[in-house]
Order: sequence, then C-alpha cells, then structure tokens
Amino acid sequence: MANVNPFCPSVGTTLTISATGSNLSTAFNAKDVSSSTSATGTSGSVHDSGIVGGHAVFRAYNAGTVPVFCRWGKGAQTATTGDMPLAPGVVEVFSKANQDDQIAVITGGTAATVYITCGEGQ
Repeated sequence: MANVNPFCPSVGTTLTISATGSNLSTAFNAKDVSSSTSATGTSGSVHDSGIVGGHAVFRAYNAGTVPVFCRWGKGAQTATTGDMPLAPGVVEVFSKANQDDQIAVITGGTAATVYITCGEGQ
C-alpha cells in the first residue's frame, strides 16, 4: 500500500481569482502572500515565479456556482471551456511541472471565485 501524504499548504499564499466568461491568465506565486486577479468572459493568464522549481502541487477551490475551466503551464496560458473543469463547490489537488508558472481560468459566462493554494502532498 502506497503512502498518502495529506496536502500541506504554503501558509498565507492563496491566490484569489475572479473567473468569468473571459479568459484570465495569472501567475500563481507561492511567495505572494496576497494576490488577487479578476477576469470577464475572455481568456487570460497569471504568472507565478514562486512555484518554479518549488511546489509540485496546488489546491484549487471553486467557490462559485458554475464550473470553472483551468489550464496551467509555462508562460502565458489561454483557458477555454474545453480545458480541465472544476465543478462548483469542489476542492481538487493537481500536480504541476516545476517550470509551470501560469494558470488561466474561464467560465461559461457567469462569474465564479477560484482559490489557488500551492503546497505539497495529495
């Protein structure tokens, strides 16, 4: 049986993203204590220099009432409604490559707030 390590957040580093029908790309920086970004109906990307070579996972929480679609990678990203869906009210933990420093989110039109927290574990 494999060991399961519970998610251990990098305390005080949660990124708040207001997603809408527009793509928003932003950095998800584990070193930024308070980061906030908003989007409306188009795709955009957020940069995170703090996670490069740092945290291998991040926790995503969709506090909205509609699905949020997300994509992450190195450099600016463009999210589409064909990307990874994050259901309303759901918390998920995702792995990322060491060089990944951007996350992008979009909804089908209605706004939703997404919280991204870097850390370690599952």
